[in-house]
Amino acid sequence: MAADAVTESFRFPDSSSGRADSGAIDVTRWSSNPALNANPVAGNNDFSALQAVINAYAGSNRIIYFPPGEYEIDQQLVMPIITSNRATTRTSDPP
Repeated sequence: MAADAVTESFRFPDSSSGRADSGAIDVTRWSSNPALNANPVAGNNDFSALQAVINAYAGSNRIIYFPPGEYEIDQQLVMPIITSNRATTRTSDPP
């Protein structure tokens, strides 16, 4: 980490903390299926987990929260384009 880098430590509240749900989707705990949760430790390929959470919450007006860590991916993540309450996937950059 560079000497002039600033780090912040914060966490969105969730319903398990006894407080109201913030609406934030934590990529490390969003699914009851552990295989679908990202693991922010170097050396893990998190592409499938991250793409799954992005696809699941596209157009939901929810915050997708990445807790501190290193998320490694071997492919480009794709953000679905939401039009008329329908998600479509952009496969190339616009002109």
